[in-house]
Amino acid sequence: MGATSAAIPARLARGEPADVVIMVRTALDSLVEKGLVVKGSEVDLAQSRIGLAVKLGIRSRTSKSVKGLTEALLKAHSIAYSDSASGVYISGKLFKRLGIAEQVAGKAKMIPGTPVGLAVPGERPKLDSSN
Repeated sequence: MGATSAAIPARLARGEPADVVIMVRTALDSLVEKGLVVKGSEVDLAQSRIGLAVKLGIRSRTSKSVKGLTEALLKAHSIAYSDSASGVYISGKLFKRLGIAEQVAGKAKMIPGTPVGLAVPGERPKLDSSN
């Protein structure tokens, strides 16, 4: 999903062949409506969760509660989210459900076609390759 040229909907619209398409239900439904995938062939495979992380070196008291999430988002200087299904949900529904859509509008940004963590400036932790 997403709006980049490498996104599945764009590739199918260009006529690129695919035997199987796996993506979020809302985007899949849109492809069915456009006639790009066979109607009636859709099967729900899984439900996925969305994670939250903060930049290395930032102290956060984010808890696993709705209140903790809301406070973390409101206190953040910037918020980055993907152009995938999770990002569409976050920008289109979650911010509204939390009642903070207007407060975060100026600091929240969808990151197209790049892993979101790579868009956050700063040092990257060095991974131990011996594991």
